[in-house]
Amino acid sequence: MTRSPAVPDPAPAPIRTDIQVLRALAAALVVGYHAHAVFLRGGFVGVDVFFVISGYVVAVTLVRERAATGGIDVLAFARRRVERLLPAAVVVVAATLLVARARLPLLDFPATLWDGVASLLGVENLVLTGRGTDYLAGEQIGLFEQFWSLGVETQFFVALPVVLLAVRTRAGSIVVLSLLVVASFVVGTVTAPDVAYLSPTTRAWEFGVGVLIAVIAAGRAVPVPRPVGAGLRVVGLGAVLGAAVLVDESAPFPVPWAVVPVLGAALLVVPLRPLRTTRRAGSVPRSGVLRLLGDMSYSVYLWHWPVLAFPEVARSVPLAGLELAAALTAVLVVSWATFVVVETRFRRWLTRRSPGLVAGVCVGMVGVVVASATVALPGRLADPRQIPAPTARDVLAGPHGSAVVPANARPGLAQASADLPSVYADGCVTPLTAGADDVRTCSFGSRRGSAGTVVLFGDSHAAQWASPLRRIAHDRGLRLVVLVRAACPPMDFAVVNAQLRRRYAACEGWRRRALDRIEQIRPQQVVIGEATSRYVGQQVAHTSFAAAWSAGARRTLDRMGTARVSVLQDTPSWSAPPNACLSDHVDAAERCASPRDAVLDAASRRRVSRLRDDHPHVDVVDPVPWVCGTSCSPVLWNVVVYRDASHLTDAVARLLRPQLDAALPVEL
Repeated sequence: MTRSPAVPDPAPAPIRTDIQVLRALAAALVVGYHAHAVFLRGGFVGVDVFFVISGYVVAVTLVRERAATGGIDVLAFARRRVERLLPAAVVVVAATLLVARARLPLLDFPATLWDGVASLLGVENLVLTGRGTDYLAGEQIGLFEQFWSLGVETQFFVALPVVLLAVRTRAGSIVVLSLLVVASFVVGTVTAPDVAYLSPTTRAWEFGVGVLIAVIAAGRAVPVPRPVGAGLRVVGLGAVLGAAVLVDESAPFPVPWAVVPVLGAALLVVPLRPLRTTRRAGSVPRSGVLRLLGDMSYSVYLWHWPVLAFPEVARSVPLAGLELAAALTAVLVVSWATFVVVETRFRRWLTRRSPGLVAGVCVGMVGVVVASATVALPGRLADPRQIPAPTARDVLAGPHGSAVVPANARPGLAQASADLPSVYADGCVTPLTAGADDVRTCSFGSRRGSAGTVVLFGDSHAAQWASPLRRIAHDRGLRLVVLVRAACPPMDFAVVNAQLRRRYAACEGWRRRALDRIEQIRPQQVVIGEATSRYVGQQVAHTSFAAAWSAGARRTLDRMGTARVSVLQDTPSWSAPPNACLSDHVDAAERCASPRDAVLDAASRRRVSRLRDDHPHVDVVDPVPWVCGTSCSPVLWNVVVYRDASHLTDAVARLLRPQLDAALPVEL
């Protein structure tokens, strides 16, 4: 329902200085966290404070409009939100894309471009959800990750006017909103943390708390004794600051730990009035600087991330010292300029224009960014020369690094990241967010192979060998059983997963069940693969990684029964995906090669090698000589070797089948 155009807009709600100061505090917490301030381990709670503020401020306007006119002009509301958010976002996205096109590797630019487009469309959180729950995507930093919260906000405020229109009475609104807040919180308790962090469904309760305050207060300050009001403000401020200092990424977030900053923000947002006076209780002293920082908080939030993150993306080294100070100063300068020119003057110009013109300007701004960036998409990702495909004899003779990325490269650089073994498409790999009872198993070959059964067991670094092992099993008359889980070490020790931000308990349960299944299968051969070096420092046990891993390896290998075990040494792990380098040097691929020592963890390799000394039924197979000579090249013959910083492409794994076949026990 919309209002009649004849009904004038209700007077806008007065701007509260204390809320602007709270905005400044929230922005400072987020910036401090991203600047790696050691005393702000939980500075990310500033976003939760922003959510409460946004819910309250937007709802105050809608509630006043509904009370004054009996309805809500949804189109006018949408226009106000677009005028408020889009112009500054376009400026930041356009500037970031311009710098990215000039400085990032060609291969990285298309993904950056579409992240920018998703940010302007208000869906970056959904893009990041899909990417974040895919452990194969790695942990690359995106230049538009700050837009996830704006995506969540956009999606919430699409639904809010509908709710307020559907339930007209104040009491009914309170009941419905309370139920939605509780439901959102409950859904968050059963949603994987990495998904819950970015989801509008599991974040809605935070906005809802702010909306409830606006609906309950109905535009009026709540009268309280002055000491009570001041005490509530102190408690609220203490909760926000305490969460920023004490909560860290390992805490279950946003449920339940976001309750602390959200309730703290609620106590700071709720309008209070001391009894027998018109002054607000516990009001924040007026400060021109704090008020200005609060006014600039949106621009600060938009600009701080690309300014701080770009050096780390480009150099793989975060800012520190004087560089960090200079970057923070730059954030303040460009944020002030954006606030004055774009958020204030340009926005004021937009508000005086007709709806059609505003829509045209907004569509035009987005269109110019998209068109300009699309024109700048990379072109040539291969050298025109071709290189003959290697024979099996070539492969067995040892790796041959190519001087170019040939025109007949397989896979091409643009396709390498998606060159996965078929076990992923077949649903054989248990994903990161699956429960402990979800043990996905695939069996290839006859139910009972004439020569027996071989099991492939481990994490994604085991799965990368599935294709050649499947062919070897077929040729030897074996049945192949695949037991693989994302980011889950097969050696029996507990780890904290960086993407889940908590102990990977589901991995521990999955491993127990997988080992039980191996005992039931009673295979003749077990092939174990593990990204050992990537778990260093992630162990839960209060002991060294070496001790935790060695004890875990002993427990796992003791469960193998009479099976012959082949443990695969891990393949090279690069500090950054080498294909990005290749995209800038397609005619000089040797410039992207790396010394072996730089991409191999010597300590982890020694630990794996010692397994054969303690376990006579264990062989250690080292595939590194198959892909590296004195240095490791990211292109062998006409084959691109890596799909990311540590996983082999399926093309090179298939190419190395003769090497793997020769390395496995001949009696099979």
